[in-house]
Amino acid sequence: MRVEYNRRQIRTRNIVERTIGMWKRKFTGLTTKLRYPPEKVGAMIVVCAVLHNRAIDHKEPIDYDPDLLPAHNNASGVAARNAFIENYF
Repeated sequence: MRVEYNRRQIRTRNIVERTIGMWKRKFTGLTTKLRYPPEKVGAMIVVCAVLHNRAIDHKEPIDYDPDLLPAHNNASGVAARNAFIENYF
């Protein structure tokens, strides 16, 4: 019984870790420390899950080329991201 539990736990953990990896590539804001209250972070994670699932439903590519993504580390990108988060979450 314990062996079966461990096998299933390992399989589930692998799926979760791969999914988180995909989200971090798609939603680059998740790669940095989220300095928001837990309620906002929870909402952000739910939004990422919904957007990810909608992308799958619409047959969009799962992984994105990071070179095609806009830069979020410059001052205007950070300000825009923070304003978006404050307005919508």
